[in-house]
Amino acid sequence: MSPTEFSINFVLAALAVWRVAHMLVHEDGPRRLIAQLRALAAGTEIGRALDCVGCMSLWLALPASVWVSRRLSEFIPTWLALSGAAFLFERIGGEPLIVEHVTQAEGVPDDELLRTEADDPGRNGQNAA
Repeated sequence: MSPTEFSINFVLAALAVWRVAHMLVHEDGPRRLIAQLRALAAGTEIGRALDCVGCMSLWLALPASVWVSRRLSEFIPTWLALSGAAFLFERIGGEPLIVEHVTQAEGVPDDELLRTEADDPGRNGQNAA
């Protein structure tokens, strides 16, 4: 394997490890399957690993390092480097974006940030000239 091929495979594997680790730890997944998996594993060693991107990246980098490294002498350093790269991606990314579905109560207008004339304390019901 050429150094260029190794570099490309390493970057692709590091991104893949980060993506799957991030998904397992921070996302609910389609039809909340990943959230249900985390709830099922709560209180176990697997559940504790599912709470940590660093832990998940270590386990997920193991099979990825088999794909990237072609020699036995490269395996352990590649494994640790892939996990470290994925963890760095997570740290660089900052806080995860949390999207919540907010339901609107019936009868409450959805323009709560807009001020109405009745809410304007400076006007007191008078027209400004």
